[in-house]
Amino acid sequence: MNLIKIDFVQLFLDSVKKHESYLLELNREQLSKKKRSDNSRITPEYKPSNKKKGNPNLFITGAYYKSYEVKLNRLFVNIGSEHKVKDFNLGEHLRERYGDKIEGLTDKNRDKFLRLAFAELEKKINDAYSRL
Repeated sequence: MNLIKIDFVQLFLDSVKKHESYLLELNREQLSKKKRSDNSRITPEYKPSNKKKGNPNLFITGAYYKSYEVKLNRLFVNIGSEHKVKDFNLGEHLRERYGDKIEGLTDKNRDKFLRLAFAELEKKINDAYSRL
């Protein structure tokens, strides 16, 4: 009898890592639509440089979007930004202003991403068993 040891958690984390760019794309898409991870609208209104009131635009320079990253460990997958300019942490400032839920996926996007990650996981498991 052939036995193999499979670390399912590591295989899942490898799947997440492989599709990290898609995960970040989903989060950036939400931000562009002014949605938090709980699906609520990002507020409060602000006055951009043109002095007109409007909805928050978290893309102004693109620095916040570009600094997004995925942090993985065996307990969680975290999306966030720690963009720093000198002593100013843009990610921290925006979380304080708009709430922690500006980072992370809505239920719909989380499900969309998990379907992709689990399909990848299933493929890796099938590949491992086919080598027996």
